[in-house]
Amino acid sequence: MKPLYTALIALALLGFTGCATPSTPKASTLQGTAANVNKMAPQSTVMTLTTEGNNATIAFPNLQNNTGAGFTATPCHGTFTLVGSHANALTKSVTHVYQGGFIANNNCALFTEQSSTTYTDAQTPRFAHLESTKEGWEIRISEDLAGKSLLIVGRVQ
Repeated sequence: MKPLYTALIALALLGFTGCATPSTPKASTLQGTAANVNKMAPQSTVMTLTTEGNNATIAFPNLQNNTGAGFTATPCHGTFTLVGSHANALTKSVTHVYQGGFIANNNCALFTEQSSTTYTDAQTPRFAHLESTKEGWEIRISEDLAGKSLLIVGRVQ
């Protein structure tokens, strides 16, 4: 009898919490612009967002540096994993929060406000808040999970 109750409770919890992938952007790659709001404000650059399942890649293609092996170009991009999502009933928007870090050299490190990978292998944790709007998706990159220490704001479509 106990396994039956356990199964019923598990089904009820699954029904209440859901198991679907969050409603992230449907296009594979979206483009837009982003601006630094802190030390390098109001510097802006091109930004791309690629989502696949619970993963997102944010890239700043114009911030490439020729600092790779043999002075090859190294892209400025970050890989992020979904932490959670929430809906705002008042604004009728959905926000997805991702955690990850950028592979950053020189210009990229300045823009994302972290140490350059030229000097350290450690990635600085960053949080990407991806919010649905009528105009597309707004992206806020911060140093903290709550989004209070804002670094970069952008919009992609």
